[in-house]
Amino acid sequence: MKTEVNQPQLLTPPTTWKEKWKHTGPGLVVAATGVGTADLVTSLVIGTSFGLTFVWAVIVGGILKYFLNEGVGRWYLATGKTILDGWHSLGSWATGYFGVYSIIWGVVYGAAATSTLGMAMHAMFPVMPLWAWATPSAVSF
Repeated sequence: MKTEVNQPQLLTPPTTWKEKWKHTGPGLVVAATGVGTADLVTSLVIGTSFGLTFVWAVIVGGILKYFLNEGVGRWYLATGKTILDGWHSLGSWATGYFGVYSIIWGVVYGAAATSTLGMAMHAMFPVMPLWAWATPSAVSF
């Protein structure tokens, strides 16, 4: 009895700069999306208010964000489990802690996004009070 195995043909690695850029470009776009608007705005506000005093915090925050995201990705690739499964394997206390943390973070982030959108709309169109602009933005989130 003869069995044939269909294996996909391996691609050759890119050799020219054009081929390398074709593979690297989308990765850079994905990496750039990891830097959110809040990161940029916070960095700009801190820079405007304090100059270069807190530039170390921006650098340390970026480095921490990289290594934490890298660790979560490696965890998934190595185990096939999500980070939530990893927390649960530590015990129910870890899942509960991160669950409460996630809820608090979601409320704070939602309130900040809602008030920011409300303030922007009120500044552009001052025909309604701030709370009247913030309410539809809260419903839309």
